[in-house]
Amino acid sequence: MSIESIRQVLLDNGLVEEKIKGEPQEQGDLFFGTGPGELGLKLHSDRPNENSCHRRGENRNGREEALPGWDCRKNRSHYSLGERKYLDELERGVWSAYAGGLLFAPLIREHHFFDVIKSVVTLPTSEGYSLEQLSLTFFYFDVFEFRSIEDFKTVYPEEYGPLIGREVSPSLSTLRRFLHRIRELKKGEDLADEFGKEYLRSGLVRWGVLYIDSHFLPYYGMRVITKGWCGVRDKPLKGSYQFLAIDETFNPFVFLLRPSSEDLLKKIPELIEKARKIGREAGVDVSDLTVVFDREGYSAELFRTLTEMQPPVKFITWAKYMDRWVNEYKGSQFDKSVTVRYEIQDEKEIRYFETQREMNKFGKIRTVVIESDHREQRSALFTNDTGSEGGRVIQLCADGGDMRR
Repeated sequence: MSIESIRQVLLDNGLVEEKIKGEPQEQGDLFFGTGPGELGLKLHSDRPNENSCHRRGENRNGREEALPGWDCRKNRSHYSLGERKYLDELERGVWSAYAGGLLFAPLIREHHFFDVIKSVVTLPTSEGYSLEQLSLTFFYFDVFEFRSIEDFKTVYPEEYGPLIGREVSPSLSTLRRFLHRIRELKKGEDLADEFGKEYLRSGLVRWGVLYIDSHFLPYYGMRVITKGWCGVRDKPLKGSYQFLAIDETFNPFVFLLRPSSEDLLKKIPELIEKARKIGREAGVDVSDLTVVFDREGYSAELFRTLTEMQPPVKFITWAKYMDRWVNEYKGSQFDKSVTVRYEIQDEKEIRYFETQREMNKFGKIRTVVIESDHREQRSALFTNDTGSEGGRVIQLCADGGDMRR
């Protein structure tokens, strides 16, 4: 047992104090809200009664309940010594470089962050920390862009602690042991699915369009696992693939983490079925669905699978081997145009026309041939969506990637 571990245990339980001394800070309003163009942050400010639940709301299952946190005050004897010292300091005011993270508190409450986690993870406490406190630790871990557990060594424990309701943040060994216990539960995908349901119920994710893609995640540990192709490093590395589906406004919805021996082509139907299952359990009509993916999913067999699903799935993707035929069309045939709008780029004017191509092992397929004015380059899109306008098809595919082809 090292001196550092003893020190951390004493800090976690509030038996010693270790703080950075600073000048007294004057308290004031976060938003003054009187100048033109200034925004106000809407926070609930009802003051609860001493011994009663002042404000009530609906939980994620629609039943009325007292909202957790500050609505029902508890007697100080309910808290540990370390938590009581934290409450005393919070009342006086604390200095924290991470104080901006508290702006997420209304979002965490509104989208039932703790309810979703507790519905899957059955670990009420770990190493003296509650499940809520450890969940908040990792929530803000991501907010403040710590790249790894080792990188968390650079945190200011006494300034990070107020974010989670403790004097100091958990130690690295505490976080590692907690993650090992979570791993043993084997509930990772179940938790992701529960968050997907909550996103649909709350309106964070909209049903209708899913962009499907994969990303390689390198692994630098000691275990022997299969290698995959890392496009960033341009060489094979040990790692796994993350398959994901996001909605039309780029909000994440479905996640799969699989060995590098699997590829996107086989995972697209699985992602669709999982998305539909989540949607049905969330009470959403899942009959109308359009999926957009890149050439990695180009396959006549996949196209048939999507078309034959019940209900059928509409797909949009870039055509392969188009260089052999796309330049055969005359410029006068491009008789339509659409203005493609991007989130972070200037809008572009795209000329196009529609036709049909014979695809081996699939048959005739709707083809949208496009021409970019500023590059004078042509490309083509394949889709089984016969109801949407060509401009809509182009916009959806452009949102999933630039018009570089």
